[in-house]
This record gives sequence, structure tokens and C-alpha cells, in this order.
Amino acid sequence: MVASLLSYVPELYPDETFYSFFARYRRDLRLSHMRACIEMFGKERFVSPSGLQGRLEFAAKRIHPDRGLTVERLIHETTPYNYYASFVIPERARLGFAQLAAGNDRHVAQTLSIARSTIKPPTHLQLCLKCCADAQDNHSDLYWRRAHQLPGVVVCSTHHTILQRSDLRATGLSPYEPSFALSNSIIHRSIPAIESIEPAALEILYKIAKLSADLCARPPTRHAPEIVEEVYQERLRKLGFTHGSLITSARVTSLIAEYLAPITLFIPGLCPHDAIKKQVHIIWAKRGRSPPPIRHILFRIFLEELETCKIHLLGSGHSFGDGPWPCLNPLADHRGELRITKMVLHELRDGKAIKAAFHCADCGYRYRRTEASDKIDVIDFGRLFDERLRELSRSTVSIYRMERLLYATRSRIRSRAQYLGLSLLRPSKRSRIPLGEAKAKFKARLALDADANRSEFCSRNRRLIRRLQRDSPEWLEANLPCPLTPGNKRDWQEADMQLAALIRRRALEQLSQFPRARITARSLLAEDNWRQIALRSHEKLPESWALIDELSESLEIFHERSLTRAASVMIEQGIPLCKTRMRALARVSPVANPIAEAIICRHLEA
Repeated sequence: MVASLLSYVPELYPDETFYSFFARYRRDLRLSHMRACIEMFGKERFVSPSGLQGRLEFAAKRIHPDRGLTVERLIHETTPYNYYASFVIPERARLGFAQLAAGNDRHVAQTLSIARSTIKPPTHLQLCLKCCADAQDNHSDLYWRRAHQLPGVVVCSTHHTILQRSDLRATGLSPYEPSFALSNSIIHRSIPAIESIEPAALEILYKIAKLSADLCARPPTRHAPEIVEEVYQERLRKLGFTHGSLITSARVTSLIAEYLAPITLFIPGLCPHDAIKKQVHIIWAKRGRSPPPIRHILFRIFLEELETCKIHLLGSGHSFGDGPWPCLNPLADHRGELRITKMVLHELRDGKAIKAAFHCADCGYRYRRTEASDKIDVIDFGRLFDERLRELSRSTVSIYRMERLLYATRSRIRSRAQYLGLSLLRPSKRSRIPLGEAKAKFKARLALDADANRSEFCSRNRRLIRRLQRDSPEWLEANLPCPLTPGNKRDWQEADMQLAALIRRRALEQLSQFPRARITARSLLAEDNWRQIALRSHEKLPESWALIDELSESLEIFHERSLTRAASVMIEQGIPLCKTRMRALARVSPVANPIAEAIICRHLEA
């Protein structure tokens, strides 16, 4: 049976609750509450003052299509669905929409995570005197506004005034409680929701009302809790609330309690030292169990306050100075100049700030420093780092070269490249040759090196041997040369003379092109199988190794040159000298080395 259309429906005003829309319909037609319910919903039912009204699909079908009041418009414009569905997973948001449309609204509070919130909607309907005056001037009528009935809202987001609390209850009503349209008599009986308030607390309450109204006014973004969690953690990292890769939640909790303490008296259910301390873990929300929107709003207001203030909320004593502070970005032209005006204190000990984070507004570089040490920890390398990384990712520069060009570790470079969607993989210059071509090349090389034994031939043709061993091991075993036997062992005296002659020839070639510091044992033994022979036969090749020691740079000279260069780079960049950073810049092994340790100590003492 198709329901007939209603003969009259009032005009829907901006930001009006469905409770107010239904009450004006009942008032204009002078119907009883139950009769109006039967006309609108097809049966007797409860009309919720809080706005989460069910069976709206049936009500939309009863209204003439020319009015444009579809079920989607009724849910999005007359109920707080947009507000509650903004931070739940898409599956729960769709289920809550279906429950409001079909009439199964008893479970909407559990679906949209409303029941778990300690901050409940107002117990009485609220109104704004200036909004009522505007409605009287524009529409010649009064109505209840949706933005005034949200949790934690006691200030009008439009006029920045404290709301009035009416004598009509919004919660704990019986199913047969009638609905009341807003009238002048209700306005005269209303009282202010807050008697007196400080300007700082009023400003925080206004921000809450403004963000709540914005959530109601637009369709929900439906971000999964994991996405919201990543956004919060990234903003906290930029502010310096990190310990390695973790967020220092204790510090965040204490600051939230400090910031929200002035408004605890005006929002029932809000306690910074208890509820907030537990609910601050919205940045680590469990999958499918996102906290209610009011918690997100409070946390966003807190983060915006931290990002805009020059010095942190807590005015604890510190010895970092009053600024400005130097920017230590090694990629910036203004490196070392006093350009930082924003400092964030974020760790206390014995009531005193001992750690601070610094942010350069010109290049975006953020670093953290402890009061008792000059050692810095980079939080964000800034936009210059991102621009340079994009350029290098399009070139053929290896990631090892990027370490020296970007002054960052490989792990930080890979992490940032993954965040920016850049690929650091370089195309391989070698490609797998076909099996038939590999066999032909094997036979050609075997004919040219007929006198070599199996070990020598395999060491000279490693890549070709691996290719054949992977796809044709039987053929390879049948065609390889014979292995060494006791009767045909190598003459090491002759091999030593040949290797010494080869080293002299290569040394002359390299000295004509490079300085002596570039001559190493690896460059002298980089061809054929001589390097493998030499590394395994020190005692059997005394002449060759004596020649290598004479031509190449000693380990002590190498460490002296590399560590001296690392120290000069750190001094040039304004970075305090320390053992760990000097070893990293000089590419010296962290394993204890007496020669390197002596050189480092000499630089630190100087």
C-alpha cells in the first residue's frame, strides 16, 4: 500500500533540527503529538530532541517531491549524522545512515560510537537570543538550531555569545513526550547556560562550537581511524613530541590537561586529569573504534594552539634563551643565521624544561636539542630537502651518494622518499642473457683460456657461471675444465712475479690520471682473478704485497685525512664535534680502532 502525500509541510529552515520541523508541523495543523506521528511516520513513535530521528525514509515519501525533502537531505540537514559520522569507518557510517532512514534508530548510538562518550549532548534544549532575533526577522518564525544541541557546545558559533538553556528536557524523556516548537514564552523562561566565564575559556568554547558546526554543515569525510591517527602523529612529530619513532604521550597528556583545565567546569564529563588522560590515545585508536567527535575537536584545537604559539603553553624555566635561534639546515643558504623565532618546550624534569624543538619558518627545518648537550636530533628536514630529493630521485645518483649530498642517513632518505611517493630504485645495467647465448659465450671463453683450471676459470667468469648453474647445471658440470690435482698445482713464485709486474703497470696508469691518495689495493687488483688470489695468499705473494704497501695509502694516513675532513665539515656547518657523527661523516667503522680513536680524541681536544 502506497502512503498518500501530506497536504501541508512547513518550510525547512537553515540548520533546523527535525524535532523543530516536526513540532512546527504539529503546531501549524493543531494536531496532537500521536496524530502528528501517525501522519508523518505512519505509526506512533518517539521524536528525539537530540536530533537522531529514525524512520525518515517513510517521512520523505509522505512529502511532495517538489519540496526536495529527500531522505538524504533530511538526514544530512536536520540530524547530527554528519557530526557523528565524521570519524568512524565507512562501514559504520553507512550502517548508521541506513538505521536512521529505516527507523531502527535505537542502535544508532552504538553504531556511531555515541554511547561510549563521557561528554553527552545537553540535557536541555539550548537556544541563542541573537539567532532567535535573526530567525524572527528573516522567517517570521522561531526554530531550534541543530548546532546548539551538540555535545560540549555552550557558545553560539555565529554570534560568539553564551547560549540560553530552556526548561525543555532533551534527554530522559518518555516515548509519549510531546514536541514543542520554539516560542517567545520558552525564550522568556530560559536561563544562561553559563553564569560567568573567563575570556580564555570563552575563546576555547567558541572554537569547539565553531568546529562542531562545521562538521554538521558538510557531509562526513569518512576517514578511517588509521588515517586520522597518521595525521595526528605526523603533526606531533613536527612539533617535536617524539622519542625515536614513538610519540611521547605523557608530555602530550600533561599539556592537554593544562590547556583544557579552564573549561572543565562548563562541559560535563570532561576531566583533563582523568578522562582526557585516557582518551588522549585517540592518536593510537583501535581499528573500528574511533573516539567520539568531541575528543577529536578538543585534540585539533590543542594542536592548532601549539602550532601557532611562539613558546609552549607551559612557562617553565629554561636556559635556551629568548631567541632568535640559529637554523642548522645544511642545505639552506642561511645556515647558521639566527632566523628561528619559534621554540617548543616539550620535556620537563624537576619542574624545569630540559628539551626543546626549534622550527625555521623560512625552510621548514625542525630540530630538537637537549639543554645539557649541543647534540641535535633532526625532526623534519624541510622543503629544501624534499626538493633536492626529488631532483636526485630523477637522476642516476646512488643512495650512498645521496647520504653525502643530503646530510641524512639512508633510512631517513628511504622513509621520506616513500612518503613523497618517489622511487629510489635504479635500473640494472645488466640483463639476463638467453641460455643459448650464454652457452656459446662459455665455449668461446673456454677456448681462449684453455690452460686454466676449474677454479681459475670460474673466478674469471663468475656471472656467466651463475647464469648457467641456475638454468643448466648438468651441462655446466660436463663442460667445465678439470679441477686442480696434486700434480698440477700453481707455481706461486712465478705467480708472484707476474702479479708484481701487473701491479707496477697498473700503478703507472693510475698515477697518470689520479693523485696517490686514490691508489688502493682494490684498484690495483680489480681485474681477472688476481684479487682473489692475493686475498687468499698473503704469505705466498710477498713481493706483490710489499709493492702494494709501498704504492697505496696506509690506514693511518687514510683515517687522518678522512677524519680531518669530517671535522672541518662539522665546524663549517656549526655542528658540535662528537665521536659518532665524525665516524659517520668519515665513513669509519664504529668498531673500536686505536688509530681512528687517537685521531678523533686529538680533534676533540683541539
